[in-house]
Amino acid sequence: SKYRAAVKKSEAELASAKAGYEEAFANSNATLKTYERYKKTWELTRHQMPSIEVLEQSEAEYKKAVAAVASAKAAISSAEASLQSDQTDLAKTIIYSPTNGVVLDRNIDEGQTVAASLEAPVLFTVAEDLRKMELQVDIDEADVGIVTEGQEAVFTVDAYPDQTFDAQITQVRYGAETNDGVVTYKAVLEVQN
Repeated sequence: SKYRAAVKKSEAELASAKAGYEEAFANSNATLKTYERYKKTWELTRHQMPSIEVLEQSEAEYKKAVAAVASAKAAISSAEASLQSDQTDLAKTIIYSPTNGVVLDRNIDEGQTVAASLEAPVLFTVAEDLRKMELQVDIDEADVGIVTEGQEAVFTVDAYPDQTFDAQITQVRYGAETNDGVVTYKAVLEVQN
């Protein structure tokens, strides 16, 4: 609500700046007409009326009015920038999930302040489409040369020792990992849940 109020305030300031511009523009036109009328009268009366001081003052009023128009135009730009900044801040108050799925864990409550630092905070743990799962397996460096993307694979799970499950290799990663002197490469398998 604080951010919505800031947007409303910026919208009002922009409307006020636009009204100020219209007023300054109208005033500029009025002072220009007055100055032109004084100048024409001065020329028709052969520099008798109005006095040179009045003519110079009228010219100065016109120049001030032109400067006020420029200032009012700048105030509109400033108010627009402020409104855009407040709208951006308001848009950032809504957090969208990067994926559709099932929420497994929630680490924050509605209305709670979220502050991002060097590490993005974990707000929710979301499981994507649970009908398909990903299995990451280590392939021995001696066998990695015969493993390619698109190959069919079979794996077992300790919970079901007598059953085999079908999978398809979707990725073989290039980065080697060494654990206890054994070099392995990570492969990603796609599995039906």
